[in-house]
This record gives sequence, C-alpha cells and structure tokens, in this order.
Amino acid sequence: MGANTVRDALLPELQPRFADGWLHHPLIVGEVRNCDEANRANDRYRTIKERERELRTNPGDGLEYVFIHERPYRFGALQRIAPQLNNAIHYWKLVGEVWTDSENIRQHFAGWQRVWSDSRSHKQECMTPKEQVGLEGMPAFFPVWRGVGFRGQVRGLSWTVDRDIAVWYAQRYDHGRHSKLIHAEVRRRDVHAFFQGRRESEIVASHVRILQIESLR
Repeated sequence: MGANTVRDALLPELQPRFADGWLHHPLIVGEVRNCDEANRANDRYRTIKERERELRTNPGDGLEYVFIHERPYRFGALQRIAPQLNNAIHYWKLVGEVWTDSENIRQHFAGWQRVWSDSRSHKQECMTPKEQVGLEGMPAFFPVWRGVGFRGQVRGLSWTVDRDIAVWYAQRYDHGRHSKLIHAEVRRRDVHAFFQGRRESEIVASHVRILQIESLR
C-alpha cells in the first residue's frame, strides 16, 4: 500500500505529521503502515484531542494535561499550561515531573532556563522530601561534573555530583572520540534542584564556576 494512500486515510490535521510510515503529532506518535492502522490512529487522536481540550480549560494540577502529550512535546505543553497554574506547589511538582521525564533538554535549553528562573515560591516542591534533605545537607560550595559528547554544550543546566556518571554520559554515543568531562563548582544556593530518581545524582543549576575541561579521548 502506497504512502499517499495511508496519508489520505488520516485526518487532515494528522496528514502533515506523517512521513516515512510514521506519525509524529504532539498527541500521537507511532508507525502507521496501512489504512486500518490509520483509522485506529484517527480514533485514538479524536479521543485524546477531546480530553486535551477539556484539560486546557480546566487543567487542575496540570499533570494530566502535560502527560497526555507524547514525550518530545511535553515541555511545550508545560509552557502552555504554566500561566494557568496558580498554585505554586502544583507548578513546581509538575516542573520536576517533566524535567525528569525529558530526553531532549538540550533542544529547549533557553526555555528551561526561563522555567527554572520562575519567581514562584516553593521551588523545593519539585523534589521529593528525601531529595530536599539531600540538597540541604550539601556544603555551601561543592564540586559537580558534566559529560558531553560531539553535540553537547559545555554550559548546561544538568550536572552531577558523581564523576563516573558524567563520564558515562560523555562516552555513551561517541565512545570518547569527542567526549569531554567538565569539572565545576556550584554554590548550594544557586542550585535549582537535586534529583536522585534516575540514579544520576543530578544537580540542576544555571550558574556554576567551571574549573577544568578534560578531553576523554
């Protein structure tokens, strides 16, 4: 079955998002190989879209609205719904959930800087109680590392207190050909968050003092 036939079976709003047998829409991502699968995608899209419209006007804590979107599009959903979240605790809990779920932080670097710089109170609520205690127990100044590969940036928001984790991130794709290890120091009061959920001992910070950049080749 030709790609044009499958595309024509999709709803008009889905057709521009279809290429090479795959549908990439903020609300639905998946392979669509034939007209039957296109019809199922249409039905699923209609159901999700109806719920998305409801949540857009009555988002509650924002969690369902954001996570009804596919992962690559959740940060955009967070940005859209943020002005409607008047409860600061709900806002920061949602920020923490979206951050730890994200796999494309680098692509939205400027946007994430704005999110973490938001002046709302209760920022600590983006962390679990255990993570809050962990951050509070850190020294006033402490070392952090960041591992980057070919397309990684020396300056970033995501750091770790575990050097081995940073080395792993630096080498996971290019096997050391372009990988760098950045050693820096951060003030605890400049840290936005400390996350342990992915066993990365992650520090989120906009301002660090870089001490050394080491090539891992």
